[in-house]
Amino acid sequence: MNYSYKWLKDISKTEKTPEDLTKMIGLKGFELERSESLAERFKNFVVGEIISLEKHPNADKLQLARVDIGEGKIIEIVCGAWNIKKGDKVPVALPGSILPQNKLVVEKKEVRGVVSNGMLCAEDELGLGKDYEGIMILNTDSKPGQTLVEALDLADTMIELDVLPNRAHDCLSHEGMAREIRAMEDRKLEQKEREFKQTSNPELLNIRTEDEEGCPRYIGAVLKNVKIKPSPIWIRNRLIAGGMEPINNIVDITNYVMLEIGNPLHAFDCSRIEKNGVSIIVRKARKGERLELLDETNIDLDAKDIVIADEDKALALAGIKGGKYSGISDKTTDIILEAANFNRFHVRKSRQRHALSTESQTRFEKGLSPILAQRAMARAVELLKEHAGADLVEIVDIDASKKEKQSLKLHLRSVKDLLGYEVSREEITATLSNLGFETNKTENDKLEVLVPYWRLDIEGQEDLIEEVSRIVGYEKIPETALVAPVEIAPVNLKREFEWKLRNCMISLGFDEVTNYSFYGQDDIDICGLRDKCFQIENPLSHELSSTRVSLVPGILKNVSHNKKHYSSFSLFELGRIFHRKPDNEPKEFNVLTGAVYDEKNSEDLFYDIKGRLEELLKRITGSEARFESMDEINNNIYHLTRTAKITANKKNLGFAGEVNPQVLKNYGIKKQTVVFEINFETLYKLSRFEKIYKPLRKYPEVLRDISMFVDYKTEAEISTSTIKRAAGDELIKAKLFDVYIDKDKKRKSLAYHLVFGKDDGTLTSDEIDKRIEAITAELEKTGAEVRKK
Repeated sequence: MNYSYKWLKDISKTEKTPEDLTKMIGLKGFELERSESLAERFKNFVVGEIISLEKHPNADKLQLARVDIGEGKIIEIVCGAWNIKKGDKVPVALPGSILPQNKLVVEKKEVRGVVSNGMLCAEDELGLGKDYEGIMILNTDSKPGQTLVEALDLADTMIELDVLPNRAHDCLSHEGMAREIRAMEDRKLEQKEREFKQTSNPELLNIRTEDEEGCPRYIGAVLKNVKIKPSPIWIRNRLIAGGMEPINNIVDITNYVMLEIGNPLHAFDCSRIEKNGVSIIVRKARKGERLELLDETNIDLDAKDIVIADEDKALALAGIKGGKYSGISDKTTDIILEAANFNRFHVRKSRQRHALSTESQTRFEKGLSPILAQRAMARAVELLKEHAGADLVEIVDIDASKKEKQSLKLHLRSVKDLLGYEVSREEITATLSNLGFETNKTENDKLEVLVPYWRLDIEGQEDLIEEVSRIVGYEKIPETALVAPVEIAPVNLKREFEWKLRNCMISLGFDEVTNYSFYGQDDIDICGLRDKCFQIENPLSHELSSTRVSLVPGILKNVSHNKKHYSSFSLFELGRIFHRKPDNEPKEFNVLTGAVYDEKNSEDLFYDIKGRLEELLKRITGSEARFESMDEINNNIYHLTRTAKITANKKNLGFAGEVNPQVLKNYGIKKQTVVFEINFETLYKLSRFEKIYKPLRKYPEVLRDISMFVDYKTEAEISTSTIKRAAGDELIKAKLFDVYIDKDKKRKSLAYHLVFGKDDGTLTSDEIDKRIEAITAELEKTGAEVRKK
């Protein structure tokens, strides 16, 4: 969450600088993400006074303003707005400044033949409001040349802290964080309680809650005669420092109170609901019901969604976002203010169903105390009276929540047992008291502790001890010798193999990718993986609704993305897939999957990947890989006739082949792509071979080449096996180095490098010739035509 330093300082009364404050907070459990000085954001922005205005000589819709920017300096600025007049004080962006809203750099430049020496700014360009129709008019007390930061009191620091979910109940608010700061500085925060009285016999507002589990508390207030206008500058400044955009005084006040106290609020336009009184109903959505949200997004409501409705229709998705129909507009005069408490599980599921993310939802789905709704309503009514001229008519509170304080027993000896050092009773009591806990002595070594309503994360005495240790300081925990020797952890051989495999893939020119363990129905249909996947009961999104049975869909998405930036690349992923066992239970497998893409050389990609896989398997298993054609493929991923089964040591390892062109088309890939899949477990077992080292050969090796024509359907592996069988033990290596397919004659040419040698001497030419003759004879028996020089 983003916090305003000035706001925190105002509540906590700390004297620390932003740097010292964030350092202290970071040591007590809240990590600093970043901080930003708003003064830097508005660097080179000054107050200017309009000296004169005249029509632009070369443009009817522009005017030329002469502006005093202090110290007697007058500059000319071309302007397209017409709401300014002589004597107005306006914000001026000097050359070199950067507009906060769109990050554009303001430059001195010529506009229709006239040089403009800067820019006059509207509210939205400065990020200080929504008004974009005219230049922002500043307070008459502003002085020409004064910095905009000084004129608008913008000197603040935005502090972004990482608040973990267990502390979101109270610390996603300035009041909650200020309470923590005071406790860290050994002071207690005295909360200001405001008057809250509900109307005893409301005549206008009728609230009905049909789902008390989903909405334990709902407070509604009718306020009339509100005046829609910009918020006071101090409210806008605090919203900006809190990471929110000012809109108008009504919306800004609801957001301000949320940032201050932590409970979201919402305001409805009363005129859009009022029919013989005002009815607010908290209920489940109806079948087929739709809702247009404030951002004009239309959603189809689910029967499990909780909505705020009138007698006719849904007005808002509870705890997440309001509807456009009942939203605040410039014409609003009467409002219904909502302060409620919604069940966090209901809010989270609705947010997931509709893929929405809001400040309100973030707080509700982590859990909030129903008492916060009461405090937020009282504070908002106070601000609306003061800054919107509102008249409070009625307040109705429908409260089905439980308000008993949680009571825990804290054994003082447990503090020492858990922390390893002594903390006095007085220090424990003072620390807990500063955090808002009430403590009462029951026995000599026990304390009764009443947990404040805002601490929903406290469940036992261990949590209380953690609070004491956190505030007193983790650095005070003394170094203590271990009571037992530390044993060296056993080597995880499989994990070591994973790293070895990754390093081998990288050395072979592949880059590693990591994808989600899920994919969507579109991937299932495209790749023919239907009926093999487990459906996720509560998916994050439609695209991640099923467990994966293949890594190929994810790899192809990576190819589709990367081809926009690179003409050739090789990718691999080592990850899990999930198959169904006969009893319909899931079984996990680790799989190595990769892809090769090359726009300029797509025809030879199979041989490229084949060579690299042969090298991989030789390094990993010490044996040669075999690639055999397949009669049947059980998915749509691979090309029907250009796919091979990979084996080594007579073990099936996986597949490699060209991707089905239709699959490529569906993923937006126009060039041929080759992929492979290798079973990690089988590869791991094959890697456990014992390495046998041989001395280097004393006698030179002899290299001969042989080439032949075979039928174009004949597998190269047949010729390779024939050569090895005919050559005998003196053949050290037979490597296929060239393949040429003659489609017209329906044949292909295969060329091999043959390496011969023996341990007890050097082979003579006659001996080599006899080996070549034997190889030739065996090849011709298979129908090959050996090419002779």
